Order: sequence, then structure tokens, then C-alpha cells
Amino acid sequence: MIAVLCSENTAVIENLLGILSQGGRAFVIDGGLSYDDVEFLILTLWKDRKSLLLLRSCGLLPGLPALLFVLGEMTILSKSSIIQRPWLALEDIIFRCYIGDTNNLERTILRQLCVYIESYVLNRYRAISIDYEPADKEDPRIVAEAYCTVFTPPMELSLAPIVQLDIATMLFRWVLELLGWQSRGPLVGEDLVPHVIKSAMARLTLEIDREVSGPMIPNRRAFTNRYAGEVFGYTSSLVLQEQIPTSNVKEALVQMFMDFDFHEVAGRVLMLVTRETSNQPPSFDELRTSFRQMNKAFAALPSPSSEQLASIAILWRKVFLNLMYHQQSSLTRTPRGLIGEAMEAWDMLRPPSVKRPPDLFECMNPRCAIRVIYMGSPEACILCEECEKMTYCSPRCQQIHWSLDTSDAHRLKCHQD
Repeated sequence: MIAVLCSENTAVIENLLGILSQGGRAFVIDGGLSYDDVEFLILTLWKDRKSLLLLRSCGLLPGLPALLFVLGEMTILSKSSIIQRPWLALEDIIFRCYIGDTNNLERTILRQLCVYIESYVLNRYRAISIDYEPADKEDPRIVAEAYCTVFTPPMELSLAPIVQLDIATMLFRWVLELLGWQSRGPLVGEDLVPHVIKSAMARLTLEIDREVSGPMIPNRRAFTNRYAGEVFGYTSSLVLQEQIPTSNVKEALVQMFMDFDFHEVAGRVLMLVTRETSNQPPSFDELRTSFRQMNKAFAALPSPSSEQLASIAILWRKVFLNLMYHQQSSLTRTPRGLIGEAMEAWDMLRPPSVKRPPDLFECMNPRCAIRVIYMGSPEACILCEECEKMTYCSPRCQQIHWSLDTSDAHRLKCHQD
């Protein structure tokens, strides 16, 4: 079965499964599998869904991915009303199989089924209520722990094209919904929230690390912005809606942000804007909104230590400087207005210990590629010792301005001033 499915030969697969059977049955040699049988099998598996992860982790149910492929395809081709088919139950089972002991080839097949269900069913038919139900009180914890195992950092680069951002987004939402995100009350397994968010951020970091083989293409940048917006948006929502009321869990969440270098991850995502050439890149607004929400969430969480704040301040200055260089440089292809929006978004994550206005000054060299400079210790502006009025970003800029062969050379005006 698996060999035939992995052959990706449509005709062979259709013949084996009986997908195009006029009688609406698959496996006709064995008596056939009707659409009613499919619905019965899906609901039977769903009723005992809690045991699927345990059995898969023990190396049992090796044929489950192939069975789910058959059930999924027959559900898609069913003649019954599309909103009456057991989509959520099927997707729940697929998710559990995906985060279980499943190889990469099987995950690729399962991902395609999930993408179809999300894109062509759940996002189109609003009458289908997206309400995943945990099997019991222990089920959300079991699922969350299995999810964290799959996304344990650091993730290998080879997993990026397998565990793509679309399926990563679906799994992240699914886990949070099983934990009780939609209830607007305290989450079940609240202590697991920092680990779940860390795992989601690990997948985000993996996507950025893929640039080791070359710059991101525009479509991937859009997906990265959207995924980051989802992770940061859900995270801030959990804090602002007080779904994490326990103080030690809040402290653990803050510590996780510090250990995982949240500002570094957010800064790396934001710096992707310097690759854009349009004024409105896809999904950038969602990313910017999530930064605003994270700023509110940080205000509601315990403050990091002074040492941690100092580390954040250094990183924040670094990203801000890079954005400012791009905004002032004549070499960048990114619209200056878009860079300005990115700087505003980054300013939302500025620690209270970092003050912007006193640290800004303008280099007086008219030939300087970067006129407005963000100065922070140990940097200091260069002051002309003669007139004590002209400031420069570096000794080189001071020398250039002094020795220009034009009327705005500083040597012609210094003593006059």
C-alpha cells in the first residue's frame, strides 16, 4: 500500500483504491469499502483518538497513515452533503497521526490532506463549526507533549520542506484549541503553554535559518510573516485575556522568552522587510499588529531582570540601527515608507530602559550615505574641535566633509562660524 501511494502514479493509486469506482467502493476485490463504511471508521477512530498517540509511539498501527489517506480521499469524493461529512474528526485523527511516530514521507501525504480540508472545506463553509474536542482531561496534555516533541529545538534544516509552515500553523492552532483557547478561561495544562509557544517559535527560527542556502523568495517571506503573526498573536492573546493566571507560569513564560531570545527571533523576521520592493508586502500588516499586541503582553507579564533587559537593549539597538541604515541608504531597494513602518513596529518592542530621542543625531557630512544616526554607548558622535558645532558619525565622514572640493566643504566655513 505505502509503496503504491509513494509512487505518486495517479492511475495506479486510483486502480488500487477504487477511487473512480462507479459503485462508490474502494478495495473492490475484498468486497469493497462504501462511503458509509468510511464515515463509520472515521468516527470509530475518533472516539478512541486518545490511544492513537500512545499506540503510534510504541511502533504500532504502521498502516494508519495509508488508511487515513484512503478515508480522506473517499470523504472528499463522497456524494453526501459536504457540511455533513466528518471533516473535523478526520482532521483530528490526521493531526494525531502526524505528531506521532510518523516518517517524513507519510507526513508529506498527511499534510496534503490537511491542506485540502483547511483550504477547500473549513475556510469556505462557515456552517462547519471548528470546535475540536479533547477525549478527556488528560488528552490535551498528551497532545501538547507530543507536539513539543516534534518541534523540539533546535530543529534540523532537513525538516523545513517536510513540516511546512501551513501544517505547522494548523497544528499550533489545534493544540491551543484542545488546551481551551476558545473558552476564554484558564487553559487546561497551563504549565505547558511556555513549551508549546517555544516549539512554535522553534519552527519559525528554522524557516529563517533556511536562508543559509540563499535569500527567501517572496512567497516564503509572506508565509513567514503570517506564521510569525499567528504565533505572536495567539501568545499575546493568551496573556491579555488572562488565560494564564498562575504567576509561576507567567514567570516561566518570560524566562522562556529570554532563553529563546524572543527579540532576536522577532528582529530576524522583521529584517526580512529589507528584501521587499513593494509598498504593501503580503502579511506584513498582520506581523506589525502582532508586535503591538506583544508589547501589551510584555507590559502585563513580570519584568525581566536588569541583566536580561540590558541584553535586550543591545539587540534592540542593533536591529534598529540596521533598519535606519536601510532607510537612509540610497542603495536599498525597499521603499522608505515601508522601512519606516518596520521601525515603528520594532519600536513597539523597545524595552523601557532604551530611550530613542536623546540617542539620535544627524551626521553633517552632506555626502554621508546614512545621515540620521542612532548613537548608543560606547559609540559617540564626532564633534569638530574647531567650531564645536558640526557632528559626524565617524572620523572618516569628518575628513570627507573637511576636504570636499565644493563650496560646502567645512574647511571653508569652520573658522567663519
